[in-house]
Amino acid sequence: MKLTKTLYCYLDDEELKELDSDAASLRLTRSEFVRKQIRESKMIPTPKMNYATYTLTLKSILDRVKSVADRLWHKVVFDVPMLREALRDIEELMPKIEKELKQCEQEPTE
Repeated sequence: MKLTKTLYCYLDDEELKELDSDAASLRLTRSEFVRKQIRESKMIPTPKMNYATYTLTLKSILDRVKSVADRLWHKVVFDVPMLREALRDIEELMPKIEKELKQCEQEPTE
């Protein structure tokens, strides 16, 4: 097989060290090791979830958390009620997401 395509991947020092170690343990070059990992990987379909709704809901919650952090950083005011409300909303949302994920796992894949 003639290798004609180049793939660029940027790693930090620790990731490169781990890659080199894993490749060396199998007596492969970096390139051989990466190709082996790609060949042996199994693609998992993305769950069919209502991502738009969760994205909007989480954005709203994160905006409130960011507001709390900004006030704390710039004005040294800790808005505990707003943070509690955001955390409560996360606690309410997570079971819904987990339930939907479990339903996706139980659905037969095509």
